[in-house]
Amino acid sequence: MLRIAGTALILIVVIPLLLTQFIRITGGEVYSITSGSMEPEIPVGSLVVIAPVQAEEVRTGDIVAFRAGGAVIVHRVVENQAADRQLVTKGDANNVQDLNPVAYGDLIGVVHRHFPGIGMVLSALTSGVGKIALLMVIVAGLALMILRKRLVE
Repeated sequence: MLRIAGTALILIVVIPLLLTQFIRITGGEVYSITSGSMEPEIPVGSLVVIAPVQAEEVRTGDIVAFRAGGAVIVHRVVENQAADRQLVTKGDANNVQDLNPVAYGDLIGVVHRHFPGIGMVLSALTSGVGKIALLMVIVAGLALMILRKRLVE
């Protein structure tokens, strides 16, 4: 029982980290949603998986991630202005479209999937306190496995 508990604790930490790294290795990106501009479609605290895409292929209605002023924004495409090489975007919860069109070069990709609530967990785990907590979970898992081994001997 101790071995199973120890293994479970370690897997709780390792599997999400491996999934996140797999997404990045395959060319995708992962972000946490921190504003309500895309609600109700993508609630605050969601994790979004972004797939790379050629800007020319983006269609009206696609939800995209892009860089703007040092931040990453996730909004819906209102219009792809191919001649000007820019996208017009708008948050679903916003009354007006974004003031500045998105240059093709600022596009990160299109939202492939989103998972409500998981983004909050990811943000918490990647904070300083979260990293310490993750390390403690791994140490606890290893300790349970070692304890089990010593009790069996």
